[in-house]
Amino acid sequence: MSVKVYDENGHQYKVGDVFSTKIVEQPLVTERREIYSFPFGDAEMVQIAFAGIYIVYGDMVLNKTKRLNYEITGDVDLVEMHFTLQGGSIMKNLLSGKEHHFKANQHNMHYTPLFAGTGQYGGELERYKFIEVHFTTRFFLELAKDSNPSHGVCG
Repeated sequence: MSVKVYDENGHQYKVGDVFSTKIVEQPLVTERREIYSFPFGDAEMVQIAFAGIYIVYGDMVLNKTKRLNYEITGDVDLVEMHFTLQGGSIMKNLLSGKEHHFKANQHNMHYTPLFAGTGQYGGELERYKFIEVHFTTRFFLELAKDSNPSHGVCG
């Protein structure tokens, strides 16, 4: 999976490669930490993957822009739990037509196999911190198979 970021002027910045399905599915723990310095701000991303679970910690400080465009492509099909630790954002997925609102100290859970759209950041703080816990769809369905029938998960 790869992540491309575009600033308000359309300049493209590559944000490294997110782990592939092969790495996410393996039983061994794989960890990677990356630090980025862009004209519009700085970011740190820590990724941990093992046995169908993919965890991301992100810390962004935006100094010139409040809106970024994203294109995320790849082969990892994931269910995401998103925990916003600081700041807030609105993510608009142009492929699905869905909009996700992330506020400090809130949790969101969603399934987004592909994403191409915008991220609008704002509020009093220019810093945006988050933790995401992703499950491969296979792992999530196995985890939820004996859950409450109201979850609507088929097993």
